[in-house]
Amino acid sequence: MIFPPNDLIGRLPALRNPPVNSDHAAFEPCNKFLDYLGNMWFNGPFKDMWCKWNVEEIRITKAAEAYHKKLRGMLSRRTNPPFDELLECLHALNTEALGKLLFLKNVNFSKPLRRRDRTRRQKKLSRRWQTSRLSMKEALKYQPKR
Repeated sequence: MIFPPNDLIGRLPALRNPPVNSDHAAFEPCNKFLDYLGNMWFNGPFKDMWCKWNVEEIRITKAAEAYHKKLRGMLSRRTNPPFDELLECLHALNTEALGKLLFLKNVNFSKPLRRRDRTRRQKKLSRRWQTSRLSMKEALKYQPKR
């Protein structure tokens, strides 16, 4: 369920009164639900927990969901992949994250690498990482030159 910002909740008629006539069978259950919603989530103990409207900080849940979605996509949506395949995917994601961190560290770089050079470096870095012959110190050598 997607909620509007706190200041708009009072303006939505469907959140104040059931959207059916009072003689309809669903009126009473809807009214009870709206009372519960108002007492627990809009004005009650959880009123500051659910609304994330205009939240600027990074939310861990979204990052974890994005990581999980990417991992599942790499594993072709299988729930129980072979362990060696899972490790390969984790290595690849880790290598990609390392490359992104190195790029962020070097934001003042004036000329980006050509696609083929970037791909070549990523493949070389990935091969060395998968064979466990790459330390963090060596990985920093792959940082683009200024």
